[in-house]
Amino acid sequence: MLKTVAPGSSLDAEFFPGMVKKWGRLHDQHETAPTGRSAGSLAWAASPHLFLDRSDKNIAGVILMQLLPFADPQALQTFADFESGLYKVA
Repeated sequence: MLKTVAPGSSLDAEFFPGMVKKWGRLHDQHETAPTGRSAGSLAWAASPHLFLDRSDKNIAGVILMQLLPFADPQALQTFADFESGLYKVA
């Protein structure tokens, strides 16, 4: 869980609850996500939202949204729907 220190600018955020995650400059994913993103993928959750699937699926996605607060539920759902849609057509 990423806990906010500025509630007016950011909400608490939990990406893929229950999954093992490591953080650095990018989110390093260790399990396959419910959206279809493969283990070993990298992601960034601030604006822009992006992911790089380094598996043989050869999929990457970027969606640009500039809004406050960070981790807005509708924005996160839009990104999840966008990502899931990419995997459905790939």
